[in-house]
Amino acid sequence: STFKVNALPTLDDILLDANAVCEGTATMRARFYHTGADSCHWEVREQGTTTVLRSGDKTGLSDGTTMVDIDLLAPTALAAGKTYDVRVTVINKTTTCEITKTSSFFIRKKPVVTINTENNLHFCQPVTELKVNYSNEDNRATVFHYEVLKGTDPFKLPADKFDVSGGDWTIQFGAPLLQGEYKLRVQPDNNYCPGDWKELTFHVDTVMPVVTNASICYGESYDWNVTEDCSGNPITLMRGLTTTTHQLDTLFCAGACVKVYELNLTVYPEYAGAEEQYTLCAGETLTWRGKTIADAG
Repeated sequence: STFKVNALPTLDDILLDANAVCEGTATMRARFYHTGADSCHWEVREQGTTTVLRSGDKTGLSDGTTMVDIDLLAPTALAAGKTYDVRVTVINKTTTCEITKTSSFFIRKKPVVTINTENNLHFCQPVTELKVNYSNEDNRATVFHYEVLKGTDPFKLPADKFDVSGGDWTIQFGAPLLQGEYKLRVQPDNNYCPGDWKELTFHVDTVMPVVTNASICYGESYDWNVTEDCSGNPITLMRGLTTTTHQLDTLFCAGACVKVYELNLTVYPEYAGAEEQYTLCAGETLTWRGKTIADAG
């Protein structure tokens, strides 16, 4: 009796686009050179498992290089932070001989940044800096790219932040921000995978200050009382002022810049001159050193 030994097809190593891709990458292309095969079957599995996540077949092959495009996002996205095996089997249907080879790739997680600020994103003009709190998820980012836009125009040109440890972050502006809507855009990066841009929209509001001009004599004190707080009730902003001063105070109510108070307080120095005497008739008043006098004294 006789028998025939059929030759195996040949299959070179599988070449992938990369041995690692970023989360969100749409496709991975596998290339493989083969001879003696007329069809192939390919599969994608998470490394160390037997569950087939992607698969496909090609027929009518001839000797040469075949390419397979693997969809990484559909029907469901392959999870980031894991390694996947691409298994390719080339087959000669006439002889039923086949050969299989495997190549692997890793999906990197993209860096993620969160940003937030106080005051419900409303500020009173002028704004010279923006204070935000941020976090760098799992410390995956090594740099933040950021910019500030007014509409679609850059107000602060793109810049990089290399301290990405998280916490408070103060962004200084070269010129004050005036009334309008602004947008802070931040993109985390790690030299491998750029993350998604995160946007924080904030508003700069215009409010005319309520000005109080007051004066006291040396040795006296002054309490800065204003007409209303956020609930419409009188409020004392400062107590016991004893020196000449200029003060600004802003009350934020329900996220909006609604009250700006300004105080100009003058303290007259202690009088050290000759005694001055004035005579007033009943019902008359005297304005002396900023004070109105109606009684003898």
